[in-house]
Formats: sequence, C-alpha cells, structure tokens
Amino acid sequence: MKKLLTLFVAMLFTAGMAFSQSNDASIDQVGDDHEAVIEQVGSSNLSSVDQEGAGAEASTDQDGAGNLATQVQEVYSLLGSASASASIEQVGDNNTATQFQYALGAMIASGNVSAGIEQEGNGNVASQTQNALGAFMAGASADAEINQEGIGNEATQTQEAVAAFMGSSSADASISQIGEDNAATQMQGTLGLLGVYDVDADIEQFGDGNEASQTQEGESLIATILQTGDSNFASQFQLGSGISSEITQDGNMNRATVMQESNYSNADITQTGDQNNATITQNN
Repeated sequence: MKKLLTLFVAMLFTAGMAFSQSNDASIDQVGDDHEAVIEQVGSSNLSSVDQEGAGAEASTDQDGAGNLATQVQEVYSLLGSASASASIEQVGDNNTATQFQYALGAMIASGNVSAGIEQEGNGNVASQTQNALGAFMAGASADAEINQEGIGNEATQTQEAVAAFMGSSSADASISQIGEDNAATQMQGTLGLLGVYDVDADIEQFGDGNEASQTQEGESLIATILQTGDSNFASQFQLGSGISSEITQDGNMNRATVMQESNYSNADITQTGDQNNATITQNN
C-alpha cells in the first residue's frame, strides 16, 4: 500500500509538470520498505526524498534546466538487512544531485547502501555520501557510481563501511566523466574488527580539464585512475595492507602522484605524451 501511495504522489507531481515551469516535489517516508519515484519535466526542477526505516528505495528522474535533486535515506535493523538504494538521472543544464545514505544493521543484521547518479548536460555537480555499519557477525557494504557527460562536471564520493566483531565490510566507488572541466574526488574507508574489509575505487576521465584524486584507508585496497587528454592531474593515497595502484594518462599536461604507506604495496604510473611528471612514494 505504501508503494502504491508513493507512486500515486509521484504521478500527481508528474501530471502537473506539463503546465508548470517551476516544479517542486517532496516525499517524506517513515517506516519499513519504502519506495519513492519522482519524475519531472521542465525547468527549475526541485525534488527532495527523505526516507527512514528498515528498507528504502528512491528514484528521481529530471529533464530540463536548473535541476536540483536531493535524496536522504536512513535505514536500520536489528535482525535482518538494513538496505538503502537510490538513483538520480538528470538531463539538461546546471544539474545538481546530492545523495546521503546511512544504514545500520545490528545483531546478525547487515547494513547495505547503493547509490547511482547519471547526469547529461552542462554545469553538472554530483555528490554522494554513504555510511554503512554492521555489528556482531554482520556485514556492511557501500556502493556508489557517478556518470557525467557535458561541460563543467564535478563529482565527489565519500564512503565509510564499518563491520564490528567477525564481520565484513566493503566500499566500492566509480566515477566516469566525458567532456570539459572534469574534476573527481573519492574518499573511502572500511573497518572490520576481527573480520574482512575491502575497498575499491575507479576514476575514468576523457578530455579537457581533467583532475582526479582518491584517498583510501585499509585493508585490501585497489585504486585506478585513467585519464586521456588535456590538462591531466591524478593523485592516489592509500594507507594500509594489500594496497595496489594504477594511473594511466595519455596526453597533454600530465602529472601523477601516488603515495602509499607500504605493507604489500604496488604502484604503476604510465604517461604518454606532453608535460609528463610522476612521483611514487611508498613507506614502511
């Protein structure tokens, strides 16, 4: 019933859009197993989804100019899974997308969050913040992805996955950007007390004012940056255990920095063409 009501509200918002150029949609949900869908067509679109409970799923689709979408999800469970899933798709100029997710699973429960942002147009800004916690033989996972195509792209991802006492935690992040004025930042952290924890990060950028940075904390850690063309800069910092790194840059004003605080460590830098500069530091 909750799902039907949510979809009906979304349809009401959508129905009014054909006659309005200043769309405003807001959904607040408290309870379990929510689903929220918002679709907007036109200019000056504004949408907000706020969900709280044991499970949440949100989807926002905007087509037009001046789009702004925000999704906030807080889920928790004592026995079972606390999971949150969010997606935003924006087509047009001056798009801004923000996602915040918090999941807590306790007593053989797991906390899982996943988020995706797709933007096509100019002046795109995307931000994702994820916190997943699993306590006592539970797991915690965070998965984030941003895809941007257009001019003036900016993307930021922050993830923290914590599993306590014989649990497992993982964080995975990916940013892909095609076109001018690119900038991407990823920060990840995982912690598993007497358990397994894993992190992974990936940035791909093709063309124009490229800049990429990745920071990761501990344990198995892999980070990859690939940039092809124009004002490239790449930086990776990794702290503990398995650690690996790869930076590949193809052309123009290349510069790459890898700093790893040893353990098993591995570092790769490949640069082909133009103003190459590379630094690798690995410490014990």
